[in-house]
Amino acid sequence: MGKGSGYARLISEGETPRVLIKTVAMFRSVIVLQAMSVPHFLSLFTKPLIEMQSAHLGSRVILSCNSSSIPKWYHNKKRLAVTRQEIVLENVNKSNRGLYTCRGMDSAGKNTVKTFRLVVISKEDRIIPKHVRAPVGGKAKFRCDSGNFKATFTHNHDVLPKNAYVHESTLLVYNVTFSNGGKYICSGLDGSYLQFVAEAYLIVVDKKMISPMELIVCQYCTAKFSCRSDTLPKWLFNGRMIPSNAHPNSKHLLNIYSVESYNEGYYECLGTTREGYEFSAMAYLRVIFLDKHRVVPHYQEVYVGQRARIICNSSSHVYWKFNETTSVPSNVFITGRALNIPKTKLENAGLYYCISKDVDEDYHFYSPSELIVLKKCQSPKMKNGNVTLRGTTALFKCNKYYKLQGSSALKCQPGGEWMERLPYCKLDLSGVVSHFKYDISILMICLEVAIH
Repeated sequence: MGKGSGYARLISEGETPRVLIKTVAMFRSVIVLQAMSVPHFLSLFTKPLIEMQSAHLGSRVILSCNSSSIPKWYHNKKRLAVTRQEIVLENVNKSNRGLYTCRGMDSAGKNTVKTFRLVVISKEDRIIPKHVRAPVGGKAKFRCDSGNFKATFTHNHDVLPKNAYVHESTLLVYNVTFSNGGKYICSGLDGSYLQFVAEAYLIVVDKKMISPMELIVCQYCTAKFSCRSDTLPKWLFNGRMIPSNAHPNSKHLLNIYSVESYNEGYYECLGTTREGYEFSAMAYLRVIFLDKHRVVPHYQEVYVGQRARIICNSSSHVYWKFNETTSVPSNVFITGRALNIPKTKLENAGLYYCISKDVDEDYHFYSPSELIVLKKCQSPKMKNGNVTLRGTTALFKCNKYYKLQGSSALKCQPGGEWMERLPYCKLDLSGVVSHFKYDISILMICLEVAIH
């Protein structure tokens, strides 16, 4: 019988096959073998099944066997002073590891043997780091401290994925996908020959699974994040529970009402893909406070084609926002604290927000400046009168003996049209006739005095 054969693995503990072989050789006959039934013959070489048990250092373990008689317990072939059906090990230590054998009899009077192998597991954290966040397409790295012994890695209690490689005691995962997320277990022997099992978790991060990825919200406003999870996601704030004014709903949205300064930070969405893989996505919420005195001017009107300039009074880096977007128009140039528009267009009209940080007070602020872009109205002309332009307003005045028909002042609208129909001057001789009648009456009186 070869050493590596299947029969060699079935030899019972404590049996000595050489004695049987010598006995058969002494008789030099196969009569003995023929007299035995095949199952009875194989029973001589059958090894009892070993039940695996594992326990952490300091834990409690119960080993039991069913025997109709008083059982005999052995630990690593040494007899134990135990006569009960079970052994209770309190505060397990490394001396408790090994084989436990219970020998007794069943109800039919046949000998029974039950064997346990107790593996004592060290509680030491021998894998670094315990939690790894890796982006999709990135890489993750775990190191298992197994001393001079080889470490074994598993993924979610199964074999490692194809894109995971073990080099000595280091596990590398390249080109991370959603399927790589989960639990990684490192097992091996420590310096005291104790088996250890250490766990670590890989969290796959995909920033596309949350929107927006960055949100700037004013104080007392409402912030909203959306998570693209196939199941109801779990929300975290800076790795902890979300604030009391943050409320998730069934539509995978997180609404933060009446935002305050303590709401600023990272919001994490933990969800699952359609395939059932777990993922993490993070977004940042920045809270800013209104400070109207940071920009100059607060309001300005310019015509199409004219230059516009806004200055932000801040000692730190300045970030500009246009209306509800996070960027400014393409014809806007930012140099330091100044926002310049060499030639304005109608689409440049709106609110420009200067967003920065007050270094002394340590808070972020925003300051709005409104820009009105006007399209020039056609210069009005007036017969028998004159027009005076003052900015976007035209003033109308008629000559003597003419009366103005319409408004004396008109404002040019942003679209390049006057707000009303242009006025005109109409001849008015009522004043001239009254003066003429007054002059004739005086002349008649003078004539009467001269005659008399």
